[in-house]
Amino acid sequence: VSPVDGRAVTKLRVAGEGFLGSFDARMSFGLRATGNVDVEVRWPSGATTVPRGVPLGGDVVVSE
Repeated sequence: VSPVDGRAVTKLRVAGEGFLGSFDARMSFGLRATGNVDVEVRWPSGATTVPRGVPLGGDVVVSE
């Protein structure tokens, strides 16, 4: 996630955590920015998805 001030925040999501369990696949970022952010998702296949202008406090759904 890159807020308008340019400081990137990075998180890693590993699929299939736990045995016979489920987990919440949502990711939350605590940002001090205001306005909108750009989100860059790098998939294991090497593809990249970049939703731009995502409002803070909102949700965005991305899929490969």
